[in-house]
Amino acid sequence: MKIFTLLGARPQFIKAATVSRAIRAHDGIREIIVHTGRHFDANMSDVFFDQLDMPRPDYHLRYVHTRIGVGGRMDTLQCAVLLAKLPRFDHEVARRITLGQRCNALVDQAGITRIQQRPDRTSVFAQYTVQIDDRDALQAKLQAAGIPTAVHYPVPLNQQPAYAHLCCPDYTPVAVRLAQRVMSLPMSPDMTESNLERIVDALHASCNPPLSPQ
Repeated sequence: MKIFTLLGARPQFIKAATVSRAIRAHDGIREIIVHTGRHFDANMSDVFFDQLDMPRPDYHLRYVHTRIGVGGRMDTLQCAVLLAKLPRFDHEVARRITLGQRCNALVDQAGITRIQQRPDRTSVFAQYTVQIDDRDALQAKLQAAGIPTAVHYPVPLNQQPAYAHLCCPDYTPVAVRLAQRVMSLPMSPDMTESNLERIVDALHASCNPPLSPQ
């Protein structure tokens, strides 16, 4: 017997934990957990699975789009928070630019490939994205060091279920290659330069583990 549990936000994680424990107490019942990705980072998702002793999701749907339409993710609480933060908007944009440029320098110094900005353009660094190999293993190392990461984005647009039937999956080789290598680091206007240095140092160390003694 299989039971599918569909969840994606903190209240659902808490409720599902009790049900999941009950399911695991019965032989012959397998729970399949599907995470919609509504809450996705370490502090809003992973911590609940760890502290509530829940099995990790079998499937993540955060970046899977089956229909063409509008995706609304802003609820009433989020609107209230954003309205309160509106007076800080100019400050946050300026701070993001400063931190992003500093992160550029640190990442370049560490020899890590990053997304480039054209010299005649300005980025507010909504995400800070680098390109790395063996992404899953690297994300696990950074998570163990207390540094969350994300992938923006793992599936090229033409390979999304909503569009896949319109064309050929091999028409975007560059997008396919980058989708396998991109990884976003934490970026916030409230971060300090010491935060950035710690993140880049951990990334560099994870990409270049020390040699084993001979």
